[in-house]
Amino acid sequence: FAPSRNPDMWSAAVLSDVARLTKPQGTAATFSVASAVRENIEAAGFSWHKSPGFGRKKHMLRAELTTLQKRVNDKPWFAPPERAEQGKVAVVGAGIASAHLFSILSGSGWSVDIIDAVGPAAGASGNPAGLVMPRLDADTGPAALFYRDAFFRAVDVYRNLESTAFNACGGRLKIEQVKAEKLFQTRIWPDDALRHEDGWLHVRDAGVLAPAEAVRSLIDESSVRVALATNLRRDGKHWFIDTDASEALGPYTAVVIASGAGTTKTLNDMPMQPSLGQIDWFDGPAIDEIATDGSYIAPYADGIMTGATYTSYTDGPVEPLDENTKSNKRAAADLTGREMGQHLGSRAALRATTPDRHPIAGPVYSGNAADTYAGLRKGLKVDYPPASYLHGLYVLSGLGSRGLVTAPILGDHVAALITGGVSPLSREAAHLVHPGRFLIRALKRNEAVTA
Repeated sequence: FAPSRNPDMWSAAVLSDVARLTKPQGTAATFSVASAVRENIEAAGFSWHKSPGFGRKKHMLRAELTTLQKRVNDKPWFAPPERAEQGKVAVVGAGIASAHLFSILSGSGWSVDIIDAVGPAAGASGNPAGLVMPRLDADTGPAALFYRDAFFRAVDVYRNLESTAFNACGGRLKIEQVKAEKLFQTRIWPDDALRHEDGWLHVRDAGVLAPAEAVRSLIDESSVRVALATNLRRDGKHWFIDTDASEALGPYTAVVIASGAGTTKTLNDMPMQPSLGQIDWFDGPAIDEIATDGSYIAPYADGIMTGATYTSYTDGPVEPLDENTKSNKRAAADLTGREMGQHLGSRAALRATTPDRHPIAGPVYSGNAADTYAGLRKGLKVDYPPASYLHGLYVLSGLGSRGLVTAPILGDHVAALITGGVSPLSREAAHLVHPGRFLIRALKRNEAVTA
């Protein structure tokens, strides 16, 4: 790491970025005391002094950020919010995303209530099993990197559950040779994570999760309040949640709306639509791994789970349909090359989907952001102010059909926003899932907006 061997690491540009990402009076330390390091650290706004080193190192540098640079944000509408005050957090919804968020916050010493009209894993997270398979993009853009990181974070979380909820069986995806070659050319996946053979892309770390079991292993059920949230209001520095039982739950210093397809009942300006999905399971013979080609088959107990349908939903009961069972059965027969055994069961649930098929995770705008950034309609490049948010209000929803994969990393991200910690998302990935992106996109396209 010496500057003489790795000068780019110690460049003025890199150390300027270090300063940009450092809080006032933040500290830094390095074993290098070379003059180039001292000069560039000082130029970045750090004061420094030499200290005794370790081992063979006679000296080291200790530094403190004392001179703040002007922090330029080329996308101020996505500026992160101030952290929430320490206190109790309410998470509305009790699915897999809520459960992971609960686990992270409570593990960091925060008190958390989970509020749900039915209880843990009542929606799509109540399916008996679901896939943990990656989305694969043949490029190196923010979405490709986000979904890769989300997949590995999910696998890590589920493998370390104190339960048998995760079956790390591996999986394979039908893919054309040309697309597979483009995917490997990106070099964003570890060499041993993916393997292409006979028209199938094999995913080593894929698996099947029992989400309801995972939810219960991540939460403390004594922290679950079974109630329908009917209204959200702020009184001074605190949030309160009114319920259908005429209760006023609170006070809370932060609230996260994570109620899946029901999110729009609380935050009606979130552009989400419910999508009806159905899975079915059949008697054996059992299979060893996941296989997907549009539809999928996966190991489940001693048989096969298959699905999932993807149809629009407007109103009415959420229940399995015979036509969907027949569709799933045909798709499974195509994938296995044989007829299915006895039909053992079905389950239907609603997913929350977004127009761009990416999830929503982050803070909620306050005031009239449409007016604040109205200049974007005309492409005006002015010094826009940083985003103004409803302090302590966040949304974690719109996870669509990849909720089991994206829930853990998005829970980490929202927890970091609440606590002032470090998000695992890159800046570009945080913008990709920011709740305000739809408004900003509409302004730039000079389209009508709802908020």
